[in-house]
Amino acid sequence: LEINGNLRSDQVLGLETGDFHKIRETLNLKLEYWGEQGTLYVSPYLHIDPLSTIGDQPEWGIREAYIDLFWDSMDLRVGKQAVFWGQAEGAFITDIVSPQNLGSFILADFEEIRLGVPAVKATAYIGPLTLETIWVQKFVPAILPGADSLWRTGLMPDLSGVILPEANLENSEIFARASYFGPLMTLEIMGGYSWNDLPVAEGSPMNPDLIYHRSFITGGNLSTTVGAIGLRAEGAVTLNKPYSLLQPGSSPVLVIDNHHLIQGLIGLDGTIGDFNLSVQYILNYINNFNPALVNQKEILHTTTLRIQRKFLEDRLTATLFSYVGFDPMDSLLRPEVSFWIEDGLKVSAGADIFLGEPEGKFGIYEGKSQITASLQWYF
Repeated sequence: LEINGNLRSDQVLGLETGDFHKIRETLNLKLEYWGEQGTLYVSPYLHIDPLSTIGDQPEWGIREAYIDLFWDSMDLRVGKQAVFWGQAEGAFITDIVSPQNLGSFILADFEEIRLGVPAVKATAYIGPLTLETIWVQKFVPAILPGADSLWRTGLMPDLSGVILPEANLENSEIFARASYFGPLMTLEIMGGYSWNDLPVAEGSPMNPDLIYHRSFITGGNLSTTVGAIGLRAEGAVTLNKPYSLLQPGSSPVLVIDNHHLIQGLIGLDGTIGDFNLSVQYILNYINNFNPALVNQKEILHTTTLRIQRKFLEDRLTATLFSYVGFDPMDSLLRPEVSFWIEDGLKVSAGADIFLGEPEGKFGIYEGKSQITASLQWYF
């Protein structure tokens, strides 16, 4: 039995108000037991945050808990699992199996932003091809900020009373992916029939019903190198994705209007001198757009940039990751400096800076910029 994990202490302070946004201690454990033909994996976690709604009471759960079975050309994973698909950094295009925990917007730790789902995953290996099929027995929705959260906005639906689809065979989800790993490129093609992670409003605009719907999605990604530059491309089409449309009149009503959602990404990765660089362009396009769609835009352009450099024999790392949105212009800047005090012990400091127009995805949080400090011990 292998036991490892980390203990992390986070301190987050609002720049404008001087109020603490977070004072959290987090314990992440990873328990792994190896047999001759399988493994057992469990990852419990524990949070203590006196600023949360439950105060000093611990919040705990199991992020993943599954059994792996291995054969010569096939693997089987059964249990609660977080699935990572795609090549995008800081974006979700073909990475659709695991819903997102957006309780802290998109600022959560990379491992914590994906939710585990109860699933059976079969993986077959045929030469350079890998074929995956995932059956999710029960739909798990995305998590939005709570009513008293710093990150809640008026555009977010109240999910407290929403009825989830029943856990039965008819309501289960299915995903598949074929991957090719060759000397010149990596190519993935995926598809799925699944519930949308967020419900859609129907009925009265003043007191709408929130209903979950299902859609087909297909897409893929490609990664290769051109000289010293890494090139990534990713795209997906969600067929007949439901949106709320406002029908005006003496008694306005919200109805479902289906449109194809097209998403695409192009990314470049490389080094210039001592700097590691990554840049991405992300496009969201709603086909056959109707201006009466609620809180939607026909086209959204977003870019990301990551600049990183290491010092002191790689013990000190300086990183800047940023999102920039267009129409309206806004951005999220995330500078961070981390230092390994010794093996397993790291201290870091950074900031989350929101800029731009209040109608933007990031500009809506202007005034809530914050500085962060973290001490982590890995064992």
